[in-house]
Amino acid sequence: MKYATWLMATILDLDKEDRPQEYLVKVLKEELQLVIRHLFNILSLLYDADSMSRIEQNLEKNTKESVALAMEMIDILLDENLKALISPLIDQIPIAEKLAKLQNLFPQQRFKKSINRLKNIIYYDFSKLNRWVKACAIHQLIKNSNENHAEIEALVFHEDFFLKETALVALHHAKPSLYHFYTSRERKRDKIKYDRVTGYNRKLERVPSNYQEVSLMKRNVFLDKLPETLLVKLSELAEQESIQAGKSPDFKYLKGNRVHFVVEGEFELIYPDKSVVHYQLGDAIGLIEDVNMEQCQFRILTDTKLFYMDKPAFYIIAQAHIELVKIIYQSLTKTEEPSTMAEESFEQMSNVVS
Repeated sequence: MKYATWLMATILDLDKEDRPQEYLVKVLKEELQLVIRHLFNILSLLYDADSMSRIEQNLEKNTKESVALAMEMIDILLDENLKALISPLIDQIPIAEKLAKLQNLFPQQRFKKSINRLKNIIYYDFSKLNRWVKACAIHQLIKNSNENHAEIEALVFHEDFFLKETALVALHHAKPSLYHFYTSRERKRDKIKYDRVTGYNRKLERVPSNYQEVSLMKRNVFLDKLPETLLVKLSELAEQESIQAGKSPDFKYLKGNRVHFVVEGEFELIYPDKSVVHYQLGDAIGLIEDVNMEQCQFRILTDTKLFYMDKPAFYIIAQAHIELVKIIYQSLTKTEEPSTMAEESFEQMSNVVS
């Protein structure tokens, strides 16, 4: 609950007319919804699980009638102490009113300047706030101010590669000399990796950062349904291959048991049996079936970008994320199925892959 009230205070401090941080506010609101969902998972252990599930479903519909029904069920089922905590969170009232009702129980510091709130996000407990929110705050801080980089510089020493890379890219944008100062102390192979991402060394081929890869992944309709926090994990696993129209791909990138996602362009695969399959932006290849692309002919119709990743590693991540399981199932069956059926089907698919 303390984390939920912190999120609400943060949203209010950033959602201002004088300097809107629209995307970051959107990400924070999504994080708040995940916290509420987690609270109902906990409540399902204390109360009837079916009743808690019905409340959550009514909240997800987000109509005046469905929320009113959810509030009524909470009023009947929960004890007074829990009711006082949960009701303000799910009621259809402005966030400022929600926070006011919880402020006495979970007091929150407020920041008049958005730049101070952005710094607060960067420093906030790493065990609670996800990496994507922090990365968005880093980018927003650089946009808002080029004067003080202490908070971003501190992340250069962070053990998390995604945050470290994001910090270095931000420093390169704001002050290249600072970027050079820190990367000159990195191992040669790591410095080359950062120089390729930032374009600092123009002799090296430019590649997208993990942060940029998440944005690219969201072009794929399959991946766009996933939360950015999960896409960050996939971006760390993924590699990218770009193929110009009319050219042949480099098959060393297409070997092995992999899953491919088309994030740009369109092409045709001509299989050994002479069958032709057309692929375009939004398609996924090899989710279940094994596609040996070395035995296929490519016909690249427009400039194409593929993200690919090791299939067993992809499925290990999927086993821990039900939202990915559901989307895999829906992509394969073209139907909307209850999560239990998706999980059962996924378990069978995983056994086939393994």
